[in-house]
Order: sequence, then C-alpha cells, then structure tokens
Amino acid sequence: MSFVKKYAPKTLNDVVLEQSVKSKLDSYVRGGNQTPLILHGTNGLGKTSIAELLPSAMEGGIVIHPLNGPTDIFNTVDDVISFFGNKYAFSLSTFSGGNRDYFVLNEVYFTERVALKLRDYIEDYEEVVQFIFTTNSYMKIDKGIRDRCIDIELKPANAQDWLPRVQQILQAENVTISNSTVMNVITAQLAIDSSNRQLLNKIEALIWQYKSKSKVNSITGISPFSPVAPITVTAPINTVTTVAPVLPFIQLHQTK
Repeated sequence: MSFVKKYAPKTLNDVVLEQSVKSKLDSYVRGGNQTPLILHGTNGLGKTSIAELLPSAMEGGIVIHPLNGPTDIFNTVDDVISFFGNKYAFSLSTFSGGNRDYFVLNEVYFTERVALKLRDYIEDYEEVVQFIFTTNSYMKIDKGIRDRCIDIELKPANAQDWLPRVQQILQAENVTISNSTVMNVITAQLAIDSSNRQLLNKIEALIWQYKSKSKVNSITGISPFSPVAPITVTAPINTVTTVAPVLPFIQLHQTK
C-alpha cells in the first residue's frame, strides 16, 4: 500500500498545514461557525481531506454516516431542486445525535443558472446544514455563492510544518533517520512541488532506501549506515622465499 493511502489523514490534526491556515481552520471549528466554507488552492494541499474531516471535527469526533446521493449533481436547475427537495434527505453526511447535517462538494463549478438556484438553498438551509466546497479555481465560482461563504486559501506547508508528521511515519515504519537528513529531503522536494502526495512519495522512497540498506548490511554483518573499515592484506608469517645464489665478486671476473 502506498504511503499516500497508508498515511492518509484520519483526523483534521493529521493534515499537515501551513500555520496561518491551521489557525483559520481551528478558529472555524472551535467557533462552531455556521457560515458556508470554500477551501481553495492548488492541487495536492489537502483540500479534499480537510473537507471530509471537518464534519467529524466540528461534531467532536462523531463518526460520519454517508448518505447515498446522485453521482452527477447540479448539472441543471432541476438537479438542484430534486436534490434539495426534502430537507431531511439531501445531505451527503449526517450524524447520529449530531447538531447539523453536512453538505460536502469537491471541485465545484456551477453554471450561472444552477448557481442562482443554489444561492437560495444555501440561505434556506444555513441554520441546519454546513455547506463545504472545495475548488482549485476560486474565481470561477459564482460571485453570489462566494459572497455567502467564508473562504480559506490553502498555502503550501514548509519543511518545519512537515517534520512532526514525518517523524510519526518513521516511528510507525521502525526506521531511524536523522532530522537533518529528513529536513533536507523535505526542503528539496517542496522546492520542486508543494503537493502533499508527491512529498509522501518521496518519504516512502527514502524509507525504502534505508530499509534496503539495513537488510543488506544485516546479511553482510556490517553495521547499518557505518563506514566500512579498509581491509589490510599482510603476507603470511611463514612464507618461504627462494633467493638466487650470489657468486663471489672474484669468481665473476675470473679469466680462463
């Protein structure tokens, strides 16, 4: 299983966030804010994860029970009317004993006529429904809907934001890597791509590399990640050497 799936956030606290974004989300959750929310930003920053985990966070950790809904919704005005026709059966997420229902819609973009109708439902159901939208293109969302929502722009987290999460992963994988090495890898990857998915792929590759070295070293008997001492070859002590006989100087020059 890839690390992207294996270490997918289970709670809102597991999502690695830039500190200003974290503060805004914490304030939104703690304050029990009922204003609809738009999460926006580039790919891979955790918008979908946050949207899906927010209901549980706002309800104090109650498990979400997804409800069945149409797969392609809000292509026409009739879709909107049909979906919101029964206030007790339209929400995508609801809780047993929860305070509200939660309508979570990812990668939203509405035609003008659909947006006009949706504005009405956002206002009509605001007291009982938490509307949460995500998008990569904030300005493409209808201005009237934007005006009815709070927006939080997700920004790339930095290496220091990521370090605690990576340390948790290392512990779970039973691998020890120095913080300086981890920080160098995280910093280098974030300079290339701010996507959380790509960073987790890089961490997975790093851990695989260290595990592979450990396995090889355990077979050879070499201590993992320790420099190998040079091997010195010496001649055997009892070596017998044959030396050519040396003729006396006078014999070499003797004349016949």
